Amino acid sequence: MKIEKVHIKNIKGIKDLELSFKKDNKILDVIVLAGVNGSGKTTILESIKDFFDNKSIDFNDIEKSNVNLDIFFEEFEKKNTEDHEKTSNNDEYELLNFSNIFEAYHYGKYNDSKFYQDLIAKRFENSPKIIYVPANNSFEEVETKSTTLSRNYEFINIVNSELMEDIPSYIATRRNYLATIEEDLTMKEVTNIIVNEINSIFSILELDVKLKGFSKDEKTMPIFENSVDEEFDINDLSSGEKQLFLRTLSIKMLEPNNSIILIDEPELSLHPKWQQRIIEVYKKIGENNQIILATHSPHILGSVSNENIFILYRDEKGKIEAKTGEKYGY
Repeated sequence: MKIEKVHIKNIKGIKDLELSFKKDNKILDVIVLAGVNGSGKTTILESIKDFFDNKSIDFNDIEKSNVNLDIFFEEFEKKNTEDHEKTSNNDEYELLNFSNIFEAYHYGKYNDSKFYQDLIAKRFENSPKIIYVPANNSFEEVETKSTTLSRNYEFINIVNSELMEDIPSYIATRRNYLATIEEDLTMKEVTNIIVNEINSIFSILELDVKLKGFSKDEKTMPIFENSVDEEFDINDLSSGEKQLFLRTLSIKMLEPNNSIILIDEPELSLHPKWQQRIIEVYKKIGENNQIILATHSPHILGSVSNENIFILYRDEKGKIEAKTGEKYGY
């Protein structure tokens, strides 16, 4: 599932703006929104999230809505939904098209949201998610509260401090789950698999710190090690390292596939070298995702092709417009 086109009208400073994410008959997997403060970058991210959360939709007349998106489905997604329709025995809740899915989800939230979220999940083999990572995250101290963490499917997901608190529990649960299904492996071997799995996400960044294992006390905290063999838990990472690990692992914990990931200011607290490579890190999480970023960072802009860049600006009348990086000559 990907966004092909977004049309926003009369939301905050945006009066009428249309962006097409289609290039050479292919939907862009990565979109980078750039521009000065107040040019509408965050508004676009929030408007996309609100569309899926049904806060800006008039289902009686979609064209009158403040936000309208053209959604693109891969062929395998279309086939899966068609197969679902053929086997559906419940005409009352049959979802005939994509708009019906979200209309049902919208009204279901006030009645039986779990039923409708399950309905969305069943319609897709790999259930899509909308993941929004706002810029203003606060990083509280985290701890392992459970080694059997269980997350129910949610269509709309916001990466906030509450979600980040689950990261140590998520890592510990991954280890316990693997130990259960791989009975021939020792706990040390299982730990190494989990450690390598997580470190591989960040390998392109050439970090000085890496996940080493878990504390040997009852807390089961993830333990990191730097290049001079100093060990510390996740709470003792630098602000940049904490920003990097907590944001990225929160997204991984949500297990996105065929999903849309919205990230505001991914460059926060990151070293310029990390900024240059952070998109590659996000692309390694899940499969067939569409990533939409809002950034001020020239390092991030320099890491993608011009066709992936949308420069937001105000024209001589103060109206917010957009040019692609190709037209802007970035």
